[in-house]
Amino acid sequence: MVSLIEQFRADMGSLSRFYVVSGSPTRKARFEALYDDYRTQLAGVDFAALDLEGKVDYALLSNYLTYHKRELAIRQKEFEEALDLVPFARPIGEFEEARKRLEAPDPQKTAAALHKLAQDLKTTRASLEKAPEAERPPKHVVNRAVGLTRQFKDTLARWYGFYSGYDPVFSWWCSTPNKALDQALGEYATFLREKVLGLQPKDEDAIVGSPVGDEALLAELQYARIPYRPSELIEIGEREYEWCLVEMKKAAAELGFGDDWKEAIEHVKGLHVGPGEQTSLVKQLAHEAVDFIESRGILTIPELAKETWRMEMMSPERQKVAPFFLGGEQITVSYPTDTMDHDSKMMAMRGNNIHFARATVHHELIPGHHLQQFMTARHQTHRQLFFDAVLDRGLGPLLGDGAVGSRLPEDPREPDRNALLADAPLRPHRVLAQVPLRRVDSGTVHRLSRRESRTRKGQRRGRSPALVCGRLRPALSTRLHDGGDSVARSQKGTRGLRANERTRLPRRDSEGRQHADRMGPRPPHRGSAQARRGPDVAFCGVRSLRLSRAGTFLDTARWTRPGTFRAGPAWCR
Repeated sequence: MVSLIEQFRADMGSLSRFYVVSGSPTRKARFEALYDDYRTQLAGVDFAALDLEGKVDYALLSNYLTYHKRELAIRQKEFEEALDLVPFARPIGEFEEARKRLEAPDPQKTAAALHKLAQDLKTTRASLEKAPEAERPPKHVVNRAVGLTRQFKDTLARWYGFYSGYDPVFSWWCSTPNKALDQALGEYATFLREKVLGLQPKDEDAIVGSPVGDEALLAELQYARIPYRPSELIEIGEREYEWCLVEMKKAAAELGFGDDWKEAIEHVKGLHVGPGEQTSLVKQLAHEAVDFIESRGILTIPELAKETWRMEMMSPERQKVAPFFLGGEQITVSYPTDTMDHDSKMMAMRGNNIHFARATVHHELIPGHHLQQFMTARHQTHRQLFFDAVLDRGLGPLLGDGAVGSRLPEDPREPDRNALLADAPLRPHRVLAQVPLRRVDSGTVHRLSRRESRTRKGQRRGRSPALVCGRLRPALSTRLHDGGDSVARSQKGTRGLRANERTRLPRRDSEGRQHADRMGPRPPHRGSAQARRGPDVAFCGVRSLRLSRAGTFLDTARWTRPGTFRAGPAWCR
């Protein structure tokens, strides 16, 4: 199975680099043939004769082929919905595909074709300008046409640049009509965005909702092994979020702010380092996390992983969409620059204060994403084809948040006690933001506002909450921690788990089937994500992982004794 997956990955890479034109029937047919070919090869494999690892690989590849063949059809349908708005797409795509096949163009005929495309584009624009609002295409289709216009403008430039200057006859015929078409495409994209969608040039961060519907969402959830319907996820997200609000008010009371949790957040956000000191803070926190883990024997960290992580600063432009840190082998640090206006400086400084940074660095580096990616790059590497966001949000955060839980300060008034728990509301928050948006949001324009402190305030205005406030990190109390979020600790063995298994997940039963939390009653002060891998072994993890693939992190950890595990050659098996 390993060789079959590696061959498939290489073949798919070759096709992906050659067939690059969006909406191309040739591309769709070629990839469908690839998926069908490997489906046939997979059918010839004796599944019963495979060992456990082989069966896992078989299931992964089979699932991948089914999902991506379906995705081809969906992407083609979306392209065809916008085709009337982009009459130039197919001809420009054919130009590029002919170039890839090394077919020499006829310069005179090509010039005439370019001229006709520019004229057709003017006709399309004129008809849109005259059409009443009710007769225009849906906004999400128009927004898709904006993206396609820009994309095919780039394709045209790449195609023309291949011949221009190298073929003097081509340049003589095509220079002027190509320039006219290029200009028309740029103006058309601006027209669609500003006149049809109603966006202004300053609305760079605006997002136009593009629904996929329940059927497509169900297929996505099935591929991710999440046994919920979209409506169930929304219901779970609502309940989880309300629970978080209660805990945030308790945290505010512990800090002396009554039930005003927004003031408690403001207090924590004000505790930041001065200009030029953020990199030193990140270095200190990274070394602190490693020292903490190694001194307690929680993980065996490879020396190379400790040696080779690095740091870069995040640009002001990127901070608009990634206001906190990003990580892996390289941690990208957010902090204000001297070019930002005053409001942006204060926002970046307060949003990346000392205590929020403490909750982020270990998550991004060691023992979080960096260690996770370090190991997956060295063990079972053929499975990198199947790496996705669900797995990325599994073990890395679990390890990182586990370290946080083990070192929580005792004093409830200590800001670290609150800020280290700040990620919990983001999990249900993301569900509430993304699932309704992808189900029914047809063309709603969302303009990001980072100044809103009430997370749910914008939902009743037709905006998703995450888009209204960005990523709010409320300060939470120790009760959230003791309730099971972000904590790793030993239990009394598997017998202690069985009494409450119906309210604890993710887990695996004796037959290896996957289960997911159905949101039963929540016992106080107990972990809510539990697992077992042998006698007297238990683990409490991030509560919100119940919304992720059940048991993902169980298959990527090797347990050695209750509450501890070590990274090693079998870590990613």
